Amino acid sequence: TYVNSTAAIKAFVGAHDGACCTSSNAAKVFEWASAGGEVKRARGELIKILFLPDQHLGRNTAKAQGIALEDTALWNPKLPNGGLSDAQIRDAKVLLWAGHCSVHKLFRPEHVVQAHHEGRTVLVHPECTHDVVDRADLVGSTEFIIDAIANAAPGSSWSVGTEIHLVNRLARRALEHDVHVRILSDCQCLCTTMYRIDQAHILWCLDQLA
Repeated sequence: TYVNSTAAIKAFVGAHDGACCTSSNAAKVFEWASAGGEVKRARGELIKILFLPDQHLGRNTAKAQGIALEDTALWNPKLPNGGLSDAQIRDAKVLLWAGHCSVHKLFRPEHVVQAHHEGRTVLVHPECTHDVVDRADLVGSTEFIIDAIANAAPGSSWSVGTEIHLVNRLARRALEHDVHVRILSDCQCLCTTMYRIDQAHILWCLDQLA
């Protein structure tokens, strides 16, 4: 499971010999899982990965690990059997939970095309859909995005597909080095989950601990 899930989900996954990952180490965790996780994979054993809650991060990570898109299947928790046939479940190497990030879902292939037309390098987060990731120049975690902009050549122009406030902070810093950064699309949805991590909620958590 992705780190952007509830503590209850992460605890459940850990209790069942699974793992929690970030966008930075998702590929390493996929490798770990494919090798059998805590118990080394037996000869001839078939490994199936259930990745949640972000289907796009799971799909893009799987593809980067050499797993074809047709070897993944989308599990819809609202439907019986995930909305899949027994054969689809059996044949899939990766089952992807039907969840997504509302922020990254808004970036579209046409935004990448427009950015390229404007001479911009496109850098996106792997929570974007795979058709956006496939067209982007660079794809990486939040840390990767921060480092890429920090090390960008003076005079270069970038369109970044991730959370708007991070992009704005990067843009302000980058201007000091004559690097021009803007959001990949002006059509934005703010992340309500991230907005729960504020001073008032942290204080509330500390009050409850006390």
